[in-house]
Amino acid sequence: MEPIVLDFTIYGNKCIFPLGLIISDGNVEEQEPVEVPVRKCTGRIVCTNSTIQGMNTKFMDEIEQGDTILVHHPQSLQIEERQVVSVLSSRSLVVSDPFSQDFVTTTEFHVRKDGEVLRRKVEAKMKLKKEEIDEDGNTEGQGSVEDLIDKELQKKFKKKQQNLFTYVERHGAFGYKAHSEKVGKNVTKEDMLDMRVRKVHDKYC
Repeated sequence: MEPIVLDFTIYGNKCIFPLGLIISDGNVEEQEPVEVPVRKCTGRIVCTNSTIQGMNTKFMDEIEQGDTILVHHPQSLQIEERQVVSVLSSRSLVVSDPFSQDFVTTTEFHVRKDGEVLRRKVEAKMKLKKEEIDEDGNTEGQGSVEDLIDKELQKKFKKKQQNLFTYVERHGAFGYKAHSEKVGKNVTKEDMLDMRVRKVHDKYC
């Protein structure tokens, strides 16, 4: 199993992202890849675990739930990406998973506007069910559009976690580094626990 290397390609100020929408035969289906905007954001960031803190940032104006943060990591020197779970303020947000390492060096960052695509997907589903969306973004019997977006994200994260084996190793004298590896669909949680134990204890064998 090879460690996952996250990367992306920008074409001008957009990138190609494999998620499109089409309503056909009563279903919302995936279409050919669509262009998703990638924008450079205001300010710089640092990260501890899954919490990002900003310096002179405008998270509330530039980022929404479901967007993807892209950084050139100052330690790994790789382009790493994490999806935004919650925007807490203009200077604080939470992402789905920690980066490969925490970083305290203020770093420039970009955002891929996946949240816009997710919002269109939710709204398309609502129209398909003929549910009205009022001015406040609420739908009959389903809660707000934001609630439905949150449910879609939770489904996505749960599916992703089922196919990822994550473990942490000591890095240097005081730091730790997270690693993620793809696993097969038949690997159970018990199997991943055994794998994690072996990762910790193999060095003593």
